[in-house]
Order: sequence, then C-alpha cells, then structure tokens
Amino acid sequence: MWSRSCGILTKATPRPQAYLGGMYYHGTGVSLDYREAANWWRKAAEQGNAFAQRNVGQMFSRGKGVPQDYAEAVKWYRKAAEQGDARAQNELGAMFYHGKGVPKDYDEAEKWFQKAAALGDDNAKKWLKAIAKARKHSEKLTRYLQAAEHGDVAMQAKVGDVYRYGRLGVTKDRSGAMKWYRMAVEQGNAGAATDLGDMYYYGRGVDKDLAESEKWYRKAAAQGNLNAERILYERSAKDRVECAFRDLNTLLALIVFSVGLGVKRLFQLSA
Repeated sequence: MWSRSCGILTKATPRPQAYLGGMYYHGTGVSLDYREAANWWRKAAEQGNAFAQRNVGQMFSRGKGVPQDYAEAVKWYRKAAEQGDARAQNELGAMFYHGKGVPKDYDEAEKWFQKAAALGDDNAKKWLKAIAKARKHSEKLTRYLQAAEHGDVAMQAKVGDVYRYGRLGVTKDRSGAMKWYRMAVEQGNAGAATDLGDMYYYGRGVDKDLAESEKWYRKAAAQGNLNAERILYERSAKDRVECAFRDLNTLLALIVFSVGLGVKRLFQLSA
C-alpha cells in the first residue's frame, strides 16, 4: 500500500507530501524514520509549503534525519516565516536571539517575535519579555565593563563575578573572571583576593592549588577581609582536628600492638 502511495506522492502536491513526512516523523502507520520524514518534508518545502519549510528548519536545527546545520535551519525558517507562519517566525526569532546560524541580533529577533505575537503566538510574547530583560542585562554589562576598563576597582571585581557565575546573560568564563579579579587585587581589593583564593582552593578556572589558595586568603586577611580570616581559621581548625584524629589512630594502633605483644608474652611464659 505505502510503496504504491509513495510513488504517487513523489509527483503530488506538497500538502500530502508534508502529511507523509509527519507520519514518518511520528511513526504513525509507518516505522518512525527521521530521514524519510526530512526527505518528504523537503519535497513539500521546495514547492513552497510553509508547514514543511518550518519542519525542515527544525530538522536542521535539531540534527534529526539530517546533519545539524543552524545556517540551513535559518534559511528554511525564514522561508516559512515570510509566508506568515507564526511558529516559524518564533523559531527564527529564537535563532537571532541565541546567535545560532546568524550573528546574535536582538533587534532582528524582536522583529520576528513581534510578527508572531501579532498572530497570537503566546510563546512570542514570552520571548519579547526575554528580549527586554536581555537588553537591560546587556546595557548593565556595558556600563560595568566601561567602568572596569577605566580602572574602577569595585567594577573590576563585579565584572569578575559576572564571568565567574555567568550573570547578565554572559556564559560562565572562570578564566575571564580570574583576569578581572587579578586587576582588582592589584588595586588593593581584598574581596577579589578572597575570590582568587576560592578559585584555587576548588580548582575552578585553574588547577587546584591549596598553597596558592592560602596565599591569596592571607593577602586578603592582611587587608582586613573578615571572610578570608574566617576561612583561614576554619581550615586551620579543620587541619588541627584531622591531625588529632591521625595522632589518636596512631596511638590506638600502638596500644593494640603493645597489648598483642603482652598477650603473646604471657602465652610464651605459661607454655
């Protein structure tokens, strides 16, 4: 049945081809097959079917049935979006928002989200809120960086935090964080010295190095940083407790050994 139908569909109008693509994608009436789904959707997409164009875009975006290719995904999303497909407009906006297949561009993303929102797409409305938030973050980060680059020591430490924790829409970059912390430390920021101590202690952004960690904590403590003082005290106390336990275990082992020798001696005398 299907072999005969598929032979007809190769020359059919795009709508049934798009429908068949969906059947292969979901495994409805046929074995689930993403490659076949992509094949049929592409046939329909090349004939201008917006639904199929959007689905081909999704296949390239997710790497299902075809190699993942964000640029190709953008191409097909755009074709469907330009025909007024709200979901494709949403997907295209998301590609611009994340910078996938195209340079990150909030203005272009907003344009497509607005088109989708005008068609009643609720997800687009959520994306528009995300755009507004991302713009505020971007503006704040720009102010932070400008101040830090002009030598504002507090802002240098704050930018270090931004990169360390991945704030304001920035991807976590602990090496970048260390760069800004060091700049702040050079100007006497004790908090940044404590942050460097943490990063060496836990091995985040650098190889774990307890001696280097202690050096930075001591530098911060010498400048009166109470957090660094607390950390040094607590870790010193912990070391003392661990040493005491090791000494106790050694003592117990000696006692057991001595008792064992005494018992052995008693048996030898009584023999």
